[in-house]
Amino acid sequence: SVSAFLLNRSSDLRLRNNHKWKLKDDTLFMAMNIMDRYISKYKVPNSEFQLVGVSSYLIASKYEDIYPPNVDELSQICNFTYAEDAILKKEYEILVGLNFDILYNSSYKYLTFMHSITDKENTKLFYISQFILELSLENLDILQYSQSKRALAALLIGKKLLQIKKSWNELRLYYDYDENEIKNVQKKMIVLLKKVLNSKTKNSIYDKFDSSKYKCVSSFLSDMCQNKSNYKYRNDDDKENKENKENYNDENQPDNY
Repeated sequence: SVSAFLLNRSSDLRLRNNHKWKLKDDTLFMAMNIMDRYISKYKVPNSEFQLVGVSSYLIASKYEDIYPPNVDELSQICNFTYAEDAILKKEYEILVGLNFDILYNSSYKYLTFMHSITDKENTKLFYISQFILELSLENLDILQYSQSKRALAALLIGKKLLQIKKSWNELRLYYDYDENEIKNVQKKMIVLLKKVLNSKTKNSIYDKFDSSKYKCVSSFLSDMCQNKSNYKYRNDDDKENKENKENYNDENQPDNY
């Protein structure tokens, strides 16, 4: 899919050009948003899906990054399927098609804000939550939820995995969501996370978060999953509903993963 292409190319640019560019993590989230909005608004031929993806990435990078990728590099990672002129032309078409309205609050920005309120010093927690968010970018079931709900769900999963006490009180000053609604997002994220961690073939997102820059959180979670300790997911609605009723007012009660 074009989403997978963009995710892979984002990782490629990071791995191959880390010495040259300081690409921001939010560039990927903005690029995905630009691409999705354009594709939902205009009919795009199958032959141009990757072109839209790479041009969206160029737009996002020009906004977010100090040193955006060169157009010839973007053409190269597409195996020269699209010439530089074609990428620049599509960039212009996307901007005009969206009336140059490219700004939005991504789940990454919400995560950054929430993390700064609750556990600012715990970078491992942030990277685990970010890992979950990036995995979710291809999942339509999860993308139907708002940016802030996805960020909160990912953060709470990270807290559970690291056995950190939940902190609803601080966040409720800004986000007064129903706890059961957030748990629905968490369930879908947990299923996706387990699928990736248990897969023999690791994707580019897993490889990205297996680097020292991100504290190797993907392999950390993979080991945790293999050991099956502190990593449980209960798919029993009756038991869960019963426990929810018993623990409804206890914010420090751990969720059932």
